[in-house]
Amino acid sequence: MASQESYDAFFGDTIVTIDRETLPKTVRASLNRAIEESRPNIIAEYEKLRDETKKRFMQDADGPLDRHKCAACFMIAMMNKLEMTQIEQNPLTPRLTKERIVIGAGASILIAMIKENREKNSELITFLDKNKGVLAFPDTLCDEEPYAQNWALCLFYGKQDNSLHVLSLSNTLFLIEVFNRERATQQQYNPGATHNIVNFQPFN
Repeated sequence: MASQESYDAFFGDTIVTIDRETLPKTVRASLNRAIEESRPNIIAEYEKLRDETKKRFMQDADGPLDRHKCAACFMIAMMNKLEMTQIEQNPLTPRLTKERIVIGAGASILIAMIKENREKNSELITFLDKNKGVLAFPDTLCDEEPYAQNWALCLFYGKQDNSLHVLSLSNTLFLIEVFNRERATQQQYNPGATHNIVNFQPFN
């Protein structure tokens, strides 16, 4: 079971994600309250998803989840249990706000777990630190919208269709980590290399 300190850090990072959003002050305040009020239900849902994932997909059901599955479980738990219906009905709230917060929270969990082994992940950590501690997302090839918006739409429709799955989301997080590792290597040998970091500007 995750420690109280781990949960505190996770929800603290979620508040940072909210504060990074370009949102009206009243909307940010409402979101912060919603996070705090939904916290027990999010934790319970995460622990349920975590245990189910271990039993169904791991050889050692008593072992820890890898970071991608852990972040995926948290993201789905937030999609299921973060109650912000009234906030979403506020005309000042940009669409897909919940989904962007969930993406930011999942990314922060992934980064935190990467940083637990600084020796093994030193090159990637250096890359992340140079880029304001956020993950780089790939450019889209056949779509004018940025990767983050398309991912947010996937979360939205996945929740609507009840089709969010830990393994699928975990694989997405794994590929994003691979993408960042490649960018970290490129930057090491080409300091001028550019990349597309997470953009939290409101979607139209």
